[in-house]
Amino acid sequence: MGADGKPVATFVAASGSPTETAEMKPARVPTGTVNLDDASTVSFDWYLNHWDTKVTVQLRHVRTGRTYDWVMDGYDEPGGWDSDYSAGFPFGPAWSGTLGDGNRFGEPNTRMASNGAYTWEMTAEPWTGVGPALKRSGSFTVTRSAKPHDFDDDGAPDLLARDASGVLWSDTGFRDSRYSNEVDVPKTRIGGGWQSYDRVEATGDLAGSAHADIVARDKVGVLWLYQGNGLGGFASRVQVGGGW
Repeated sequence: MGADGKPVATFVAASGSPTETAEMKPARVPTGTVNLDDASTVSFDWYLNHWDTKVTVQLRHVRTGRTYDWVMDGYDEPGGWDSDYSAGFPFGPAWSGTLGDGNRFGEPNTRMASNGAYTWEMTAEPWTGVGPALKRSGSFTVTRSAKPHDFDDDGAPDLLARDASGVLWSDTGFRDSRYSNEVDVPKTRIGGGWQSYDRVEATGDLAGSAHADIVARDKVGVLWLYQGNGLGGFASRVQVGGGW
């Protein structure tokens, strides 16, 4: 107690680490191009000086805006039980190439990650409330080889189905590479009017892009090309010719 009857804190020693949240060594994050045909998981690791930290990570596919969201609450689940404190407590997901919510229990997500450019953002918030949140960001690119029946450019084959009213749907499913679980993705409505065709065929790439195309023959024998747009849909039809 001080002379005024109030508690007095005395500085004894320094820990060698800032009181506010800080990185103890460079992060391990993807840069450049990541080939998801070759890698079952992609590691993100930030080495922080306090385990009692809430870390939020979001990956965003630039073209579609779809995200992968991951949270680790270090207060409940320390990121470094066996970590050397001087090296930092590791926080970050082992990303298995999916989009959706990556919760702390590692349940599989709902959609394969599409190819293309991604950005990421990491926010580390100290439970002590001391100092500002630590924020980091970056970017990388996902690539896979083209697949013949992949209409949304995510590396998984898709199934097209036309219902009785002439609406065309795309349905897909995949096995989560990290947890080996089958994941069913909700089917996507492509559009109506397909009852005008008596034959629709998935052909793979015909028009020279990286995306799969389809052809459709109408009831008078004219063949039409629908070029895939890589988003699960197709560009406006182009007439190939008659006599089919």
